Formats: sequence, C-alpha cells, structure tokens
Amino acid sequence: ACFACQDPKVAIPSRKTHPNFKVDEYFRHLQIIFRYAWMPGRDLSGDEQTMGFKGKHADKLRITYKKEGDGFQCDCIADDGYTFTFYFRNQPAEKKWLDQGLSPLHSRCMSLFDCFMDEHHQVRFDNLYMSAKFALAAFQHPNKVMVEGVTRSSQRGLPPQVVQADVQKNRIAGVKGTVKAAVLEDCPPLASCQLVAASVYDQKGVHFLSTCVQRIHWIEKFREVFDKTTQRKRMGKFLRLAINDDYNLNMNNVDIADQLRGSYRPDRWMRKQKWWWSMFFWGHGTLLVNAFIAYKRFMENKGLKPMSHYDFQKKIVLAKICPTLHGAKKQRGTIASQRGDQRSAASSSRGRSKRSSETVASATRAATKPKIEYNRVTTWQRVKDDTSDFNRSRLDQSAPHFPKPVDNEKRGKCCALCRYAAGKKLRANLLCCSRCNVYLCAWCFKSFHTLPSISAAKDNICAEINERTEAKKEKTKANKRKGAFKGNK
Repeated sequence: ACFACQDPKVAIPSRKTHPNFKVDEYFRHLQIIFRYAWMPGRDLSGDEQTMGFKGKHADKLRITYKKEGDGFQCDCIADDGYTFTFYFRNQPAEKKWLDQGLSPLHSRCMSLFDCFMDEHHQVRFDNLYMSAKFALAAFQHPNKVMVEGVTRSSQRGLPPQVVQADVQKNRIAGVKGTVKAAVLEDCPPLASCQLVAASVYDQKGVHFLSTCVQRIHWIEKFREVFDKTTQRKRMGKFLRLAINDDYNLNMNNVDIADQLRGSYRPDRWMRKQKWWWSMFFWGHGTLLVNAFIAYKRFMENKGLKPMSHYDFQKKIVLAKICPTLHGAKKQRGTIASQRGDQRSAASSSRGRSKRSSETVASATRAATKPKIEYNRVTTWQRVKDDTSDFNRSRLDQSAPHFPKPVDNEKRGKCCALCRYAAGKKLRANLLCCSRCNVYLCAWCFKSFHTLPSISAAKDNICAEINERTEAKKEKTKANKRKGAFKGNK
C-alpha cells in the first residue's frame, strides 16, 4: 500500500521542476516496487505509453496515432509486458545528461538506464529514439547498455554507404534482398562492442543501428502459405536478416503491456477532466498488469497453470470489496479487519444476504439515506385500461375533482388524454386533478371526468384534438399574415 499526504504549510513547487507534484509520491512508490519485484532479462524494449486526457493542460500532447487519443506520454522500458521503469515526458530531463549534449528524449532514456542493477542489457527502440550518438552514449553509461533498432535514414548518424534510396515499383524485384553494412572503427569507447549500421531492401529500404549484433547473416524462417496450384496451405520457407528477426521478436514488450492494460480496465468510461486522475489510473492499470505478469511467471516456473487475465482481475476486485470472503489468509488479519472496518469486516454467516456480506459500504450508505416518497403521477398508459380502479375512481363524484395549476418550467408533462387518444404530447393550458393526480389540458378535463368509457370514445376525442390543433395552426398563420401586412403598410 502507498500512503501520501501533503503539508498545507509547504508551498506548492514550481511546475517547471515538479509538473506532476500531486502524484509524484505515488509514482515514486511505483518505481520502487516495480524494480524490486522483477529481475529483468537480457532482452528488453523501450517505447512510449499513452494515457488519455480530455481536459485542458499545458503539457497535454496531440496524439493522432494512438487509440488512447490526446493526453500525456511517458517513456518506458518493459520486459515481456512488465513495465520495469518509466519517465514522464513533461518532467524535465536530468541536467547531468543534458550537459553531455544529449537531447531531452535521450536524456530521459539514460535516466531509465540508471534503474538497471546489471550490465549489458540489450534494449530495442524504434526510429524515434535510435541514432548513432544515442548508441554511443548508452554503451558509455555505467551499466553499459546495448541498444538496437530501426533508424531513420537522415540526420541519425547512418553512413551514406549504407543508406538505400527508394526505387520505382517495377525495379523492386531487382534490388530486393540487397544488404549493406558498415562498422564504426577507431572508437575507443566501443572497443568491446562495435556499432554496426546495416540496411536491407524489402519493399523499401530498412535501416538498422545496433551494438547488440554479433554477425550479419540470413536465417531460414517457416510459415504457412496458401498454394494456388493445390488450393491448400503448406509450409513455406523464406529468408530474413538476423538483425531484423531479433528486432521483431524483442521489440513488442511495451506493446504487450499496453494491450494488457487496455483489457478489463476500470476507467474505460471515465473522461478524466483532471490531469492527476489520468496519471493515477494509468499507474493503477500498470500496477495490475505487472502483478499479473509476475504471478504468471511465478506459476509457470513452478509448473502450475496460471489463471487467466480476467480471473486474476476479478479476484483482486473481490478481495478489495470483501477481504473476509475473497481475500487471502494474510489479508483477513489486516488492521482494517481487526478494527471492525465495514469494508473488510463483513460477516460471512449464512443468514446474511449477498448484498450485506459483499457490499457493506454501499448498503450502509443506502440505509442512512432518508427515504423520499414521491406522489405517483398518472400517465396515459393507466388511462387506456377501462377496468382499472383508477378509471372507476375518475367517475366518482362523491369527492370533488379540483383542477390545480401546473408549473410549466418542468419538462416532460403533457395531457394524458391527448397522449392516449391522438398520440400527441400537448402541453398548452395544463391542469392537474387534485384527486386523480393526472395532467389534463383545459379542453380534456371535463371529458375525462364524465365519459363512461374512454377507449370507446377514443376516435371522437382524437377528432376533436386534431380539429383543435388545425384551428390553432390556422390562427397562427393568420396572425403571421396580419403581422406581415402591417409591416408592409
């Protein structure tokens, strides 16, 4: 658990240095438990994660290439879907990395590398991050991080001899499969780890920078393909560059974390007008995903079958709602349960209902809330039944049926008889019967209390309503013509 409080006497820090001060303590706690709950492997991946935000904020980013939409972003390093560490993009980068001439993006990545407890991790990045300068700086980091990824062909340090320009479609077959490579020499910081630039032409040129690759070679891959001659699927063999294959297999760790966080998320319906809510629920979702990944890895190492993602999330929610029924043994003996807290001290006895045992907090609020009784207003659906007690009481003249004025400011009121007979919601000259408690217009008030059978007289009532409506329309048109005539005169 994480508990944080603020001293009201302490001044709010500057937004330039602490833009996320309301959730800094929460994220600091997440950073600690994320690192100590997981031992990352050799192959990792780095990418951005997005949290949607519908409100207004100076640091809100315009994001058109993500399903999450506009909001905030943070750079993350993940291992098999486990978010190991993160750094928000609206936070200022560390000065020690900026002073070395690195960009804010690369400085944040270097701060992420500070979280590693081992050396020589291999981290894959996409073309937003990769450059020759970043690869050199990453290996000069105290943890000697090795990076690899697709690289843009211009202004990223690729040698011109490796760059493959795009060709016309009718010439792709002649250059497809062309491989070019170069190695950076006479660089003392990279004496034990060479920086390799490589490119392969597929439908267009694909360029790589890597300090992870040992040799450049083709590997055989197999997959099912459809054979037109036999009209069946068969195993097809094709070649793929080894550096390309390593990148494809180890780059999607952050994408797996995003996918799992988007499944069974509790904040899907929230608009998040407050920026701290957007960040808090991102951290909450990431925490649940990391817990599931760690649980799944533990069960697989023990040779046991893990629960599905849905069952795992469901058990967490039930344990939070009622620990005495669904929580673990250690959770049942918590301080909240011992002190008789309503959320955790719900009795599991057979005599209590499911509502009282699992949702004690909501039941307590409902019990303490005063019950308000409303007068039931008669609608047109009760008018159409001639055999009901209501229709017999409307003809009872032993008690007076006095009309009461109706507040026209409240919407949704209309004449019940007009609605039943003609299907029209007429609200002009509305009255309410003091005994029947039904809304009627001034023309229908007498008919409603004198007609023996409303259903038998439905056609006549409808004709009268239509005649009255048409007369009102003609009167309105005449007034408009009269007004136009006066204006012309």
